[in-house]
Amino acid sequence: LTFIPIGDSLNVTAVFESESINMMPSHILSDTTLQKIYSPYHATGHVRIDSNACLIVEPGVEILMPQDKSIIVNGSIVIHGTVEEQVIIKPNLYSDTWGAVCIVNASHKSEVNHLKINGASKGVDFTRDKAAISIYNSDVNLNAFSVENVEAPILAKYGRITIKNCRLYTDYAGDLINIK
Repeated sequence: LTFIPIGDSLNVTAVFESESINMMPSHILSDTTLQKIYSPYHATGHVRIDSNACLIVEPGVEILMPQDKSIIVNGSIVIHGTVEEQVIIKPNLYSDTWGAVCIVNASHKSEVNHLKINGASKGVDFTRDKAAISIYNSDVNLNAFSVENVEAPILAKYGRITIKNCRLYTDYAGDLINIK
């Protein structure tokens, strides 16, 4: 800000710099890769991955979600986090919590490696999507998955799930892993 007094008046000049943010597509219709170089990615609503599409997430990517909005996977999601560079999904600056990762009737197997979920609540269909990662009639491998500030970490129904090396914790009474 520059203040320049001119007689009885004051001239104020404000100079703003533009800031770009990377928006996450709301509907992913074909194979899409989220690259670390463009991270963080900001979702503006639910993110839907079509049955013919795969969302690939590079190591070190951060995804910021709005209040009560979820990632709904009908195709597949492949998260390539590593020990050194986890993938993180958490609420944006204006949200306390967000929805969930809901892998529902997925057409292809999903692979989740070194993903940290923070502040997830429930997905779009609470009768089905009651956990931070909710799996319904889908094939999913979870490796080194961790959660913070969630009520229920994992719920899986009518699918195939492999869980390895995960760190799960909740302050709430209930199941950390619920498989039906």
